[in-house]
Amino acid sequence: AASDVYKRQLLDSALEEFPGDLESRLLLISLLRLTKRYEDALVEITQFQKWDGAEKWDFEITREVELLDRILSKLEDSEITQAA
Repeated sequence: AASDVYKRQLLDSALEEFPGDLESRLLLISLLRLTKRYEDALVEITQFQKWDGAEKWDFEITREVELLDRILSKLEDSEITQAA
């Protein structure tokens, strides 16, 4: 939706100015998941983990990975069911 595009623009702008803003990076990961951009979210998680201080956010990152795993597993299951 348009509001998701606006949110993404705000986050991109904030990260351009403050690339090390890990809270904004976490918001971006969540937004990507919520807008079904799962691969982009996984890429962002990989990038996130390279930042100094990222370990402080281990719980949140683990949660995002769990949510993405669950979503992707369901998608795979539905693709298998449709193919059968």
